[in-house]
Amino acid sequence: MAKVISISRNRFAPEVLDSEIPVVVELRKGCCAPCEKLEAIVERLADEFKGQIKFVKVNVSEESSLADYFDPHQLPALALVDHSKDEGFYLGELQESEIRERLQKWIAVVGVRQNSNT
Repeated sequence: MAKVISISRNRFAPEVLDSEIPVVVELRKGCCAPCEKLEAIVERLADEFKGQIKFVKVNVSEESSLADYFDPHQLPALALVDHSKDEGFYLGELQESEIRERLQKWIAVVGVRQNSNT
């Protein structure tokens, strides 16, 4: 089972910005029912995309500087980061199938970009 790690400000650069593979950052609050639902989805997707996408989570209640960095308009949110570039957000409650489809399209685009830079 792929592990979704909780990160702090101190681990943000090495885990996200310096990652060799694209990263999905789950932005959440501690006590939030939609956040709990999304967390379960993210854990399943982490298994499915293991080796293609890294999944991390941030509790924005505890890590305000990371909340400021991403500035999500609502929670929960998924931030997409590839080689330190913000690639976009998915906000609110999305269905697992919708997130999966969007991630598949994203990694296809990221793969094309990476292949064209080699």
